[in-house]
Amino acid sequence: MGIDWQDGLLALGGAGGGVVIWALGPQHLQAARALQPEPLEPDLLLDTQLHRGWVSGVQLWRPEGTEDRFLLSSANDGVLGLWNLRRRLADARGDEGQASPGERPLAVGRAPGDAHGGSGIFSLHASAEGRVLTGGKDGGVALSRIGPAGICQVERRIEDAHGGRVIKSVRWAGDAKLFASSGDDGAIRVWDERSPQTALESQLTAGVNLLRWQETGGDASLLAGTCQDLVTRVLDLRRPDHPLASFAEPRSGRAGRLSPIFQASWVPHSRRLVTASEASGGLTVFDAGLENAPASWVRRTALEDARVGALMQTDMDGALPSPVLFVSGSKTVYVYSGGHNGDGSSDL
Repeated sequence: MGIDWQDGLLALGGAGGGVVIWALGPQHLQAARALQPEPLEPDLLLDTQLHRGWVSGVQLWRPEGTEDRFLLSSANDGVLGLWNLRRRLADARGDEGQASPGERPLAVGRAPGDAHGGSGIFSLHASAEGRVLTGGKDGGVALSRIGPAGICQVERRIEDAHGGRVIKSVRWAGDAKLFASSGDDGAIRVWDERSPQTALESQLTAGVNLLRWQETGGDASLLAGTCQDLVTRVLDLRRPDHPLASFAEPRSGRAGRLSPIFQASWVPHSRRLVTASEASGGLTVFDAGLENAPASWVRRTALEDARVGALMQTDMDGALPSPVLFVSGSKTVYVYSGGHNGDGSSDL
């Protein structure tokens, strides 16, 4: 499942190939915080099936220097699609000729056949410049570029990025010069896009389902990986031989065991990390700590909907006084916000 927010749009993809997009900006959350008697409801712009299998990733993308808006989506049907949202944004502005939310957006492009050979795509991440990383069932990592006519070519393909094992996550670092990959082999590999060899490798004790860099005003050398042994590990690329911190997910009282942790999201401008597993029944906040301050557990928040599908945090480009956390459950999207502690940090 994928989730993304950018410039007033919230996109969500999940089971059955469905993708939903709402117009949801700071004004909606400010109204909710003010407890207005008639809160602003986000406008539903899109609610349709774009794939024939579960959606592994969605990302909103705007070409630099333009007002155009696109949606990237990937799924286990092997398709990486690029969709034009121009008409959806016209709907949000109230222009004439509105499209139905169930109408498919215009397909601009898709991954070429040599990206993954039709195998399921399990992870997607695009840079601001339109360079798209994908990884999946075939064990390869592909780097494609979005051209004027859509996703037009594969610039690079790493055939056996993880010894032929399934790729679970790919992620650009903030400057889009380095990217990381992980999979069922338990390795986290960091690549320089200018070199055919790995720049760094860390071997963990369990498969790694998801990777997240700390990119927003924090420490860009920190990389978190959620592992199949129910432990989230944080690597410091300056000292990659041993994890900086390891967090074991608390066990839910409703279940004797947990499915592996799938989701994690850094709190913007901090060293705090929010994690959730599919059956944990809640969110857990950890602090990665510093050299002179050990990592620590911060708090846990229970959810009515125990099945957490995706997490995503944003400070909405500074429009809100503290960051918000979007949490997708099986039928509900939750929005959480942290308060300020007086020193500019958030208590999320």
